[in-house]
Amino acid sequence: MRIVLAAIFSLPVQLSAAPLDAFLSADTHMNAGTGRLELAYDAFNSTLDVFGVRANDPVYGGTRVGDYSGWHLRGIYAPSDRISIDGGLWKRRIEYWQDQYSISSWHAAAQYRFFEYGGPMDFSAALRVGAWGNSADSLSNSSPTTFQGQTLDTLKAIKPNDLQKQVDLLATWRPGDQTDWSAFIGTGTSRVTVDAMTATLTTANGCAFNLVFTPTGSIATLAAPCGNLVDATVSTPTSVLQELSYDAHYSHAGTMLQWHNDDWQLTGGYHFQKLNRSGIDARIAERGGVAYKTNRIVVGEILRKIAQNSAVFFRAQLMSNQFVGEIPFTYNGFTASKFDHRYGFVSFGMTFAL
Repeated sequence: MRIVLAAIFSLPVQLSAAPLDAFLSADTHMNAGTGRLELAYDAFNSTLDVFGVRANDPVYGGTRVGDYSGWHLRGIYAPSDRISIDGGLWKRRIEYWQDQYSISSWHAAAQYRFFEYGGPMDFSAALRVGAWGNSADSLSNSSPTTFQGQTLDTLKAIKPNDLQKQVDLLATWRPGDQTDWSAFIGTGTSRVTVDAMTATLTTANGCAFNLVFTPTGSIATLAAPCGNLVDATVSTPTSVLQELSYDAHYSHAGTMLQWHNDDWQLTGGYHFQKLNRSGIDARIAERGGVAYKTNRIVVGEILRKIAQNSAVFFRAQLMSNQFVGEIPFTYNGFTASKFDHRYGFVSFGMTFAL
């Protein structure tokens, strides 16, 4: 028989469009007209790096590269016993050498539980449709970047953005009153765009140029008088923007195991995602680079109930290839080589039943 406790403080993280797809579940444990909220602080730094994700990295170990701070707010509402809608907002701040990236993320989804069997091993199945995305005002790289044989002094992407649309089939089994086991499989499309891109370049004779990239090439303008050059503009046919804006589709699958009693809840989830990006990965391979098309994500959580309708939790997330598939616009022809590193962060927060 189903325990009543689950209807009181079961977490909204059981429903999500990426991020946190690892915790997808067909059963929301919610009655019609009820809802939940989750508010959390997210972070990663050398103090929290208890598993040596960055400390053991040969490039970034001992640095602040990858320090993460932010917060998120997520909620879910059930207009009926079988239908639920949920959404969330994330604010992220990530350090990369002397640069800091501020990224906003969001998700929204609706889920319909179309099958439910209350036999010896309870079983539920649901269909889920959602959308999610990430954006930033700009992303700057103040350190030299080599691209197509040319070293750029600085690089700046204006208004990078991604939008994903996703559909999933979910199933949840309940082998015991205190245990849930869920699995999902799904597919989606992705669109990554950048409004504009600029860069600075110093030539072999020491002249500095400002570069503006266009859909068909780039325009280099002399930044300051240099020797006999007072004013100079050079156009090139190389279209860098094609390395930044692209379409993709992906497939993914995952599973989650959850145990709970009157006061505690333990949850572990696994999420595998495979992407197929049109054009960009082929160009990376042609230049001798490596295209990273998969990501494996493990999420674990401990929750403690502190009142009838509220609980506190600690959650940790580890990714095999940084934010591949989680923040798609961070992956492009300039940055692809950086995604062979693991990455993770932790969250501390509270949930409230409404």
